[in-house]
Amino acid sequence: MADLFSKLDDYGYSEVYSFGMPGHKRKYDLTDFYEYYYKHDVTESKIFDNLHNPSGILQECMKDAARVFGADESFYLVNGSSSGIFASIMSLVPKGGKLLASRFSSKAVYDAAIIRNANISYIFTDTDIELGINAPVTLDDIEEYVGNEKYDAVFLTSPTVCGYTADIKAIADYLHEKKIPLIVDASYGAHFGFADFLPESACSQGADVVVMNIANSLPAPRQTGLLHINGTLVDREKIVLYLRMFQSHDPSYVLMAGLDDCISYLETGNAEEKWQTFREMRKELSESLKDLKYIGVIDHFSNPWVEMGKMIIYSKSTFIDGKGLYDRLVDKHDIEPMMSMPDFVLFNLTLFDTKEGLDKLSEALHNMDEKLTRKEEGLEDTISLGSLAKLFDVTEKGDGSSATFIKTIYPQFRGNKVKVNICDAVDMPSKAVKVNMSKGLVSKSFISLYPYGQHIVAPGEEISQDALTLIGHYRRHGFKIDGINEDFIEVIDQNLSR
Repeated sequence: MADLFSKLDDYGYSEVYSFGMPGHKRKYDLTDFYEYYYKHDVTESKIFDNLHNPSGILQECMKDAARVFGADESFYLVNGSSSGIFASIMSLVPKGGKLLASRFSSKAVYDAAIIRNANISYIFTDTDIELGINAPVTLDDIEEYVGNEKYDAVFLTSPTVCGYTADIKAIADYLHEKKIPLIVDASYGAHFGFADFLPESACSQGADVVVMNIANSLPAPRQTGLLHINGTLVDREKIVLYLRMFQSHDPSYVLMAGLDDCISYLETGNAEEKWQTFREMRKELSESLKDLKYIGVIDHFSNPWVEMGKMIIYSKSTFIDGKGLYDRLVDKHDIEPMMSMPDFVLFNLTLFDTKEGLDKLSEALHNMDEKLTRKEEGLEDTISLGSLAKLFDVTEKGDGSSATFIKTIYPQFRGNKVKVNICDAVDMPSKAVKVNMSKGLVSKSFISLYPYGQHIVAPGEEISQDALTLIGHYRRHGFKIDGINEDFIEVIDQNLSR
């Protein structure tokens, strides 16, 4: 295999003196960090190849990536997986073309559609009515939404952020009969296919383009990723063209070396042994949590549709919500989950987790569960919300000083009416209106829950009552909504748009 890091290391300690870039000239006597970083921070050259026209070591690195991940051809991403999403959509969807995408896709999908002036339609999937978790796209969904429409491409996210996987093979086979290419954002599933107990990778299931954020589940630096191409429905020259446009022309060799090192580890390291150890530890963790009384657990061992790298916990108690569980884990137990939602907490588990770390998590959850049990059985005073009572959906008890949470029944959200093409909406004049006065108006901006990536309203869509209900629910639970600034939303000013 190519070994970019060793080449950088040899160069860093060599007597070569550069009169090019970077400006630090590999001088590393500032701090310990700079000693490591500057020594390996170089730019394109005869020695180190050119990412956008590779013929040397970077070409070898990307061939290694294709072989390890089972793709026809692979490309390094150094501007994150977003750059791969941009390049894939721009390559497959012509100006004014038609793109079908799952609604819970990365915001980069929406941004690419705007830049491309594409017509984007959305696939809405079922939502768990108690926890608000989106189901993955199914073949039935694809058949319903595609029908007789001729889309230039279909974009899916699998696995979802919560670890639910789609049947990519069945979907790809269906779309290929119609000559429609399938793009899969596998940013949460770069590890798929590397052990027999993991789901198959999207590459092996027939996806035409697979975009991966490698760092989410594998040992690679943030901002690195891979774009894989398979089959004959993709114009590879166009992919290369748009990758050049959406990636830095001066990529970080430190990031690329980290990516190469990760790929090398997957092929030549002790990864297979690591995966088996990981599976045993995950099963042990799952078993240890079965006796929890008021904290529920959803993972691969209770629901095989959830991949092994994700675990969801939720409260069965009336005294605490998802954000409360998250805050207690962080503030009281020094455990930082991946993210929280109003009704659940999500954990990202990888083959580099330790037994000590998983034991610490189990102990923390048991500690929290014991306290919730005492509260539910009346052995301790109920939680006093005091002045915070209005922040939550609560039912007052007694003198009003204590309260319990009302479980939300999530609607089967099917989107909002599109009044203006998203590409036009972002350029229209706007005005700010209060959230509670925005029903029926057309949004100028994205209204999204972060970090879950749920886009409640997109530019050009009418703000519906269902959307406002979701917004209100998230805000009452203390979540920030992107697109709302001090209780105001930017809507299209119809008077100035005429």
